[in-house]
Amino acid sequence: MLVDVALPYRLAGTLTYEFDSSTKAVPGLRVVVPLGNRKVIGCLLGEAKGPTPKGLRRIEKVLDETPLLTIHQLKLLTWASRYYFTPIGEVLRHLLPPGLFGKEKKVGRKGKPFQTHDEFEPAMSVDLNSEQKEIIRRIRDQSPGPFLLQGVTGSGKTEIYIDLAREEVEKGNQVLILVPEISLTPQLIGRFQKALGISITPYHSRLTPAQRLASWLTVREKRGSIVVGTRSAIFLPFVQLKLIVVDEEHDPSYKQEERFCYNARDLALWRGKEEGARILLGSATPSLESLHRTRIGKMTLLQLTSRPEGTTLPQVKLIDRRLSGNGILSNDLQAAIAENLRRGEQSLIFLNRRGFAPFFLCRSCGLIPRCQGCEISLAYHKKEGKLVCHYCDASEKVPASCPRCHSSAFSPKGVGTEKIEEELKEKYPKARIERLDRDTSAGEGLWKILSRMKKKEIDILVGTQTVGKGHDYPDLTLVGVVDADTAMNLPDFRAAERTFQLITQVSGRSGRGEKPGQVFVQTFFPDHPGLLAARDHDGKLFIDAELAVRQVAGYPPYCRLIRIVLSGQDEKKVASSIRMLSEKVSRVHRILGPAPCPLSKIRGKSRWHLLIKSQEFLKLHSRLQPILDGFSQNELPSGVRMLVNVDPVEMM
Repeated sequence: MLVDVALPYRLAGTLTYEFDSSTKAVPGLRVVVPLGNRKVIGCLLGEAKGPTPKGLRRIEKVLDETPLLTIHQLKLLTWASRYYFTPIGEVLRHLLPPGLFGKEKKVGRKGKPFQTHDEFEPAMSVDLNSEQKEIIRRIRDQSPGPFLLQGVTGSGKTEIYIDLAREEVEKGNQVLILVPEISLTPQLIGRFQKALGISITPYHSRLTPAQRLASWLTVREKRGSIVVGTRSAIFLPFVQLKLIVVDEEHDPSYKQEERFCYNARDLALWRGKEEGARILLGSATPSLESLHRTRIGKMTLLQLTSRPEGTTLPQVKLIDRRLSGNGILSNDLQAAIAENLRRGEQSLIFLNRRGFAPFFLCRSCGLIPRCQGCEISLAYHKKEGKLVCHYCDASEKVPASCPRCHSSAFSPKGVGTEKIEEELKEKYPKARIERLDRDTSAGEGLWKILSRMKKKEIDILVGTQTVGKGHDYPDLTLVGVVDADTAMNLPDFRAAERTFQLITQVSGRSGRGEKPGQVFVQTFFPDHPGLLAARDHDGKLFIDAELAVRQVAGYPPYCRLIRIVLSGQDEKKVASSIRMLSEKVSRVHRILGPAPCPLSKIRGKSRWHLLIKSQEFLKLHSRLQPILDGFSQNELPSGVRMLVNVDPVEMM
């Protein structure tokens, strides 16, 4: 018998092997096969079709008694590989946990116990209000969906998730709750455990390989009913999945931008339809793509318009930095922080830029130190005394003077979270101040900081985007956004949408308990439509205007995008390769480019890209597939890598 085997490498497709016909070729089994001079582990996909290849080799061993991959996973494997123009082996790496392709070992049930972080459990359960009950009724009457739940920050979306999950657990079904950030998992796990009285299974990259395998087996053997995880959890081997919730569905973290460029939100929609599961996307600031789906009848819109009784949305004030002085913190924000400290309430100061300063500048010769491998400016990290690249993590010691002209007029410029933390400690020496960003959240640092914030052991928390997503602290009543313009001026058609979402989300951390909240947003563009919409807690006018602009310009959701990036150490080879590819692609569809990427060099590799826009995606997809397959197999030179990104969410 001839069978197709997928190997966990970036091969163009499957490989065909001979298989002992006395053994049933069940799809999903792990097998040991020869590959060159090595023996490797792959996944048997089924009986091969077509002519017998020359020089055929035999499968040497079957490792499993029963398939590790479910029928639904196998369908997801082949569909995702085709849809995202990704080698099937690359997709396969996401379907099985670490280690199962590295050694010839049987799958056991060992794994370290999970930390559930019980301190994140709420003090009491919340009764559903009439608006929440009506939404649950509509979901149950119209299932399986999909549904888009648009609810203002703090309106009780999680209570709806819990009630729907309770129903499925009582029926013996499985539930998947996706979140965009690892930091959100302990809080959500605690709330589900408290409300339902059952153990919740986590799945994310902060777990050890043994823990991820334990979670994977718990799901495969149906010993766990509810999983709370980040984007990779969409690949878990559910056997009776009947509810998928994608919380903060707008968040770009659901999209992987390297190797296998999938979007977990979109895979959730596909998987829910395939497995007959209810699909619920939730957000206070839904993506324009999801909102458009509701307007053309492909998704049902449900809305929570207010917070629970006794709580109100925070008052948002835009601070014009052109008129408020040269300090990092405006006078209004400083006074609000001082008053908040006097009342014993918590404050959050947000800036989406870590480090002490974004760059060093020589005022004599104009030198700005840049990363040799990425050609971007090095950020200054004062505590470490280093200049650091935020893309490849390369670092170097801060020189005492300018490396080029040796001038002493060599100093940091701009503001990062580390600098804000230092200034706050100088202005408020008695306050308990912590910083939460990538530099402080390694290992258990993340959980410890979030735990201290929940226990009110922190007065002022300074942080990047991690702190602006989904966290619920009843005594947090003040939010200060130091620089609202960070994402506003990026070369990306989604810049205005991202600004509105970011400011709305971080503002929503304030006043979620009984005490009213206030927000101060510092900006040089106080008339920006996204900021005005966030200030007024009314995104409809902004969304309508933004959709109109997108329609005229021909950008999503009114078209589909495919971005192709070629990269390599030899820039001339990369440039000539993408020109060759662009000529081939332009024969079947109009393209934009090719051109160097905005970040033209990362980790020592030059990067060029081209963009394809289409309103007939399926027709384009079928025409593009053979072109890309042929180019990658026959014409892509050694040392040059091609990345195809379907539905990209960033263009850098």
